Amino acid sequence: MASAGDAAAWLGVLVEHATGRVASDAMLPLVIADASEPWPILLRVARDENRSRDVRRTALTWLANGVNDHLGITDAHDDSDDDEMRSQAVFVLSQRPKTESVPELIELARSSKHPSARRSAIFWLGQTGDPRAVDVFAELLR
Repeated sequence: MASAGDAAAWLGVLVEHATGRVASDAMLPLVIADASEPWPILLRVARDENRSRDVRRTALTWLANGVNDHLGITDAHDDSDDDEMRSQAVFVLSQRPKTESVPELIELARSSKHPSARRSAIFWLGQTGDPRAVDVFAELLR
């Protein structure tokens, strides 16, 4: 029998030091463990150029979810057709070349006054795999 803190510490070691699928598969239990915040570990992994691209992208995906939770941006805010249109517009933006989309997604993630657009921008920014997303997520998690 292990405490939640002990389990999270072990999962953190796996996330930071294991390779490939083992590291990626350990991220979900680390995020949901009833222990300290996993964001510092995931930020380190997402920034680590020695890690595989897939592991860094998985970390970014979990960070995006964490940012939305931390900011209190949930689906509950999306109750109008305008919110749906904003989310769709952000999706369309995310499909543009990274040179166009990433700076705009960063701006929306930082400052959009519409929760649906901000949540969508954070999500799609996490999907880009762009290293600039890590800095934005670190800033928003403070």
